[in-house]
Amino acid sequence: MTRDTLLIIDDSELDLAILNEIFKGLFHVECFQEATQALSFIHKESDRICAALVDICLGRRGAGFTLLHRLQTNPLTTKLPIILITSDANRDYVLHGLEQGAADFLVKPVDPHTVQKRVCDIIRGAWPQGETILDHQQDRSALTSTSQTTNTDDFCLLDRLPESLSAEQAAQLADDWQQKFSVLCQLRPDVHAIPSRRIPRLTGLLADAWRSLHDDNSLTELQAAYTQQAARLCDLGKLGLPDSTASAGAEQPEPGRTAYMRHTEFGRALWQSNKPHPFLSICADVAYWHHKNFDGTGYPATPEPVEVPLWAQLVHAAFRCDLYLCKYADNPDCYDRALRALSSEAGTILSPEMFRTIEAAREPMENLLTKV
Repeated sequence: MTRDTLLIIDDSELDLAILNEIFKGLFHVECFQEATQALSFIHKESDRICAALVDICLGRRGAGFTLLHRLQTNPLTTKLPIILITSDANRDYVLHGLEQGAADFLVKPVDPHTVQKRVCDIIRGAWPQGETILDHQQDRSALTSTSQTTNTDDFCLLDRLPESLSAEQAAQLADDWQQKFSVLCQLRPDVHAIPSRRIPRLTGLLADAWRSLHDDNSLTELQAAYTQQAARLCDLGKLGLPDSTASAGAEQPEPGRTAYMRHTEFGRALWQSNKPHPFLSICADVAYWHHKNFDGTGYPATPEPVEVPLWAQLVHAAFRCDLYLCKYADNPDCYDRALRALSSEAGTILSPEMFRTIEAAREPMENLLTKV
């Protein structure tokens, strides 16, 4: 039997969700919040499990070490690589875990690409060639369809998108995902991973204005619709940040600001798929580039200016518009004041063309202000 299952044991629903997203394209992932349930599953399915990721604090400090010991002393799991996870990179914790037989130590928040590589390297080193799903990647589609825990009534955003996805379907998907992640946000009230409702509305108005100014098909009607939905989901990477970093926001001093902006990396990783799709590509681009300025400053940091995808520029412009519309909200000439402030950013924060787009969207934006 091929070892196709990765076990994740963590009492945080948020961390389970993030780790599941990172690994579900590579393994059949089984998630547990309690050690007892995990041990019961291991007893039944030990020959399918290729590794276990175990949080050190399972309900109480250090409980993960107890589970590590039980797995190390159980004949069914003595060879199973155990990778410990913690949000506290305490040197004594690390040394104790490694001395007890842990294969590796991961510190939250994990970097999606780094953690994938480390875990896969450990699994390849732990088992003979051909024994794990990593040596049979062509079997992943069959694995997904036969998974015992997969609800076939659910629509899996990353793996089962139809090739032809309408604007209405994209909006429904965005609704579903926003609702799911809003549940996770309830557990972390200081983490605002869903932007204000005005951001996607402003994005839609800017996309319409861009299309009215350009007849070169640089932004199709469907791409404009995808962009508006991507704006709703652009900050989901904040769920990968520690609470203290996320709550301090973008205005915190370094190194906190750079740590905060890593949500762009985490966000892009959430939307990357083994089956590239135009909607997912736009979501990934928007998540990664929506804090990048025209002159090359902003995040992600790059050694020189880069050409940011148009849809990310539109969302970035929507955030800039929202900033000044909020700042001058109490003034009767709110939009005029916002436009003057934005004009000072043309050529630096915003491209001149994007500022012209903002000017072209004046009337619908003012109409939006009267409805909010």
